[in-house]
Amino acid sequence: MNWDFEMGSPNGLMRNGWRRDSLKVGDEITVTGWLAKHATNVGNAGTVTMKATGKRLFAASSEGDAQ
Repeated sequence: MNWDFEMGSPNGLMRNGWRRDSLKVGDEITVTGWLAKHATNVGNAGTVTMKATGKRLFAASSEGDAQ
């Protein structure tokens, strides 16, 4: 199943530890966030956790992150 997640601006993501190569095609992740009110399989991301390493990155979303 495919999902679409909204995340923060590029500057917000960089301030939260993201780099251009943080995610690669085929990486398995777990996303924690909030469902959209009027759309199926759409949400606002809060955190993204890499399954292989356990590294957790905050999404800099409009909901705010609990850092």
